[in-house]
Amino acid sequence: MQSDIWIQPGNSSQFEQLWARTRDTSGDVIIIGALYHPPRPSYEPSELLRHLQDCVNTLKSSQMHL
Repeated sequence: MQSDIWIQPGNSSQFEQLWARTRDTSGDVIIIGALYHPPRPSYEPSELLRHLQDCVNTLKSSQMHL
C-alpha cells in the first residue's frame, strides 16, 4: 500500500500528532491520525479540539489523492 505523511498547512509543534494518508487495495484513501495528549498539557483542551477540527476540515476540503 502506498502511504505518505500529511502535515497541515500552518502546523503547530504545540500538539504532538501524526497524520498518514494511505490507499487501500481498492483505491480508497484512508486517513490515520495519532495524537499524544499529556496529563498536564501546556495548552487549553479547547485549543486542541479547535486544532483537530481545523485538521479534519482541511482534510475534508482538500484533494485526497496520493
